[in-house]
Amino acid sequence: MKCLKAEEYIKRTASVKETELLFRELQEFIKSNPGIQGRTLCDRVIRACNHHLGAGCPDYDHVSQLVQLVELSLQGYDISAAVVAQSMGLCFWLGFHFLRSTKNSY
Repeated sequence: MKCLKAEEYIKRTASVKETELLFRELQEFIKSNPGIQGRTLCDRVIRACNHHLGAGCPDYDHVSQLVQLVELSLQGYDISAAVVAQSMGLCFWLGFHFLRSTKNSY
């Protein structure tokens, strides 16, 4: 899986179908122990999901898919954090920010 710019992940999480596809791709990518590239990629995916929630994502199914994608991304971030010291603080901050956005969107 190629690490794209944040704007590309925003596009790739714009619909339920696109989000499901990205979820499956990320699932396979994480299984390969991605290392530092995985940390960056997961960070960008979490930020893209947060973007959609901040914009007031109206579709419950889409919100549900975004939450599942964030959970998977946090797992990937955690796996990648073993390679990069002191990265868990950012991971927790991203997760907290996402959860706060989820609460505010309803």
